Amino acid sequence: MAKKNVIFFDNSNLDKSFKNIEKRIKEINLITISNRHFNPSHFMVIEEKESKETVLEEISNILYKDKSVTVDFFNDLLAREELSSTVINDSIALPHPLNDSVIKSTIFVAVVPRGLEWDENTNVKFIFLLAIKSNEVEELQNVYDTLLDFIYSNDKQESLIKNPNYNNLLNIFT
Repeated sequence: MAKKNVIFFDNSNLDKSFKNIEKRIKEINLITISNRHFNPSHFMVIEEKESKETVLEEISNILYKDKSVTVDFFNDLLAREELSSTVINDSIALPHPLNDSVIKSTIFVAVVPRGLEWDENTNVKFIFLLAIKSNEVEELQNVYDTLLDFIYSNDKQESLIKNPNYNNLLNIFT
């Protein structure tokens, strides 16, 4: 039997009932956003040692070929990186373009088990390239919240390093 989306509403405990409803709505929104913005063709595992620029160019080419970004996207990524680092912590980078060169919002995920030198003295293991249209930034708040959860969870990071595949990514993010 299929699992039904049923939430028990207890009139004697309205606060708890409304919190349960809010939690389920967020879960549904996250699943919808994840399915819309994560894509198996926008996931890669990088085993070879490559430069940050090479990886960003490779990802940009993939996104350009599937018409998610304009031809300027790669240069916009490099321009943003020149302003300041997009490394969030010791192992995660969130590169994104400086200008509006995104046609269709997506999040490209690259897992680098052995690390990729991003900045001087920083080797990242996860790249979440955010190709997000400027008018959709607020819509992705749930994804950002889940990214923050991933950033602070050594268990989730270790899980994705040990099992670097798209289905595991979706399990972690939904």
